[in-house]
Amino acid sequence: MDTPRQWIIHIGRKLKVIADMHIHSRFSVDGKDDMMTMCRAAVDRGMRYICFTEHFDMNPRDYGFGYFAFKKFSEAIDMARDEFGGTISILKGLEFGEPHLYPKEFETMLKKDFDVILGAVHWLGQFLIGQKELEENFGQEEIFEKYYTEVLKATRFGGFDILARQSQVKFQS
Repeated sequence: MDTPRQWIIHIGRKLKVIADMHIHSRFSVDGKDDMMTMCRAAVDRGMRYICFTEHFDMNPRDYGFGYFAFKKFSEAIDMARDEFGGTISILKGLEFGEPHLYPKEFETMLKKDFDVILGAVHWLGQFLIGQKELEENFGQEEIFEKYYTEVLKATRFGGFDILARQSQVKFQS
């Protein structure tokens, strides 16, 4: 496998992206396309590596709670690898929301055969990041402080390969 520096190839003044390590298929509650369609699109764009990092959310308030189906996801990954194996490297990943708040569940997922596990912070207390209620209850500075406090807790907890969505907190101005 190429090193991360080789994931973007310089062609004259243009850059060609050859890897996308954070994509969601229909195995994520927010995914729109099936895995085979996404693999075909990646191959058509000349990509060499993709990683399906489906959402796994343990917060019962999250609309993705209970959505992820590991066995079906694994079967789909195997089928995609069989179909596209000589053309593109397909990695099996997971985006685990708030791993520091759900250590037992996180430990269970670590034992599965993922190539990559992302940690993420989607919630600040009872508010999903991006909900208007979050901004209605807290000022921007307080939201940033709460967000990066949770990010720090998740990072100190560790166990995942990559922290996703570090710039998730944005405001409408």
